[in-house]
Formats: sequence, structure tokens, C-alpha cells
Amino acid sequence: MPPFTRDLACRACGREYLVSGAFENLRSETETLTQFRCSCGQWMGVFVPGSAEQERLVVALKAEGR
Repeated sequence: MPPFTRDLACRACGREYLVSGAFENLRSETETLTQFRCSCGQWMGVFVPGSAEQERLVVALKAEGR
């Protein structure tokens, strides 16, 4: 299963996140909107491969200054 990463930023507070995971469908992959809640309470959305298991996605706060 090939890995993927997506950048995600909160429009309300500016925190930046990195979403990572793996997808199974190598030939024809559509992406689906997946929503996460920022630590400030605001909802954020990012498109991830449709075959990615959403329960296994990792959302990590990016270090400041990166």
C-alpha cells in the first residue's frame, strides 16, 4: 500500500497539520473530502484517496517554523 501525505491548515487559528496514511487502489483513485477538528474547535477538510482507511489516518501538528 503506497503512502500519501496531505498538508492541512486551520483557517481560524492558522495551525498547520500533516495528514498521512496509505491507499489500496493503485489504478484509478478518486479522492474524498475528509474532515478533522482543529484543537481550536474549527472544522477543517482535506481530500484523501478514497480507498484510504479513515480510521488509520494520522493527523500530526506541524512544528512551528517549518
